[in-house]
Amino acid sequence: MSCRLVEAETALVEIIETFAAANGVDDILSFKTGKMLYALGNVYVSQKRFQKGLELHSRCLRQYRATLGDSHHRIGDICHRLADDNLRFGHLAEALVLINQALKVFRNRHQYRQELCRTLYKASQVSRAMGEERQSAEKLQEAVNCAGFWSLVIAVALTS
Repeated sequence: MSCRLVEAETALVEIIETFAAANGVDDILSFKTGKMLYALGNVYVSQKRFQKGLELHSRCLRQYRATLGDSHHRIGDICHRLADDNLRFGHLAEALVLINQALKVFRNRHQYRQELCRTLYKASQVSRAMGEERQSAEKLQEAVNCAGFWSLVIAVALTS
């Protein structure tokens, strides 16, 4: 296990414990606690401690919902991540609900176009895992079209 991951885990656990001592476990005063839960969940996933990662990401989603509501871009990010976590465990129905929530957050918001592209790709993976090959292909094509548009925008910006 990487020494840096252990250091990150130690620091994040300490911060979360400090927040909990001051404001209660998973306080709803601000989304900062959720950010730390998200980061610690990512550390656990990097350490291949997938169940712990899923648990921390689930806590993050609950905390974000309590502080940010259901349409904030951070909700989209954590739903995308949790869809991946649930896909890993074969919890396909839950992965589908989460990826659809992320799509709902990112769709029709041009500032989150890149997030939409990666979420469409993840939606194609969820559909494939569920045996929905046609829907998987459609989502994958939508992701490619989405990313292609931004590749063109970047190319134009670099040549201007």
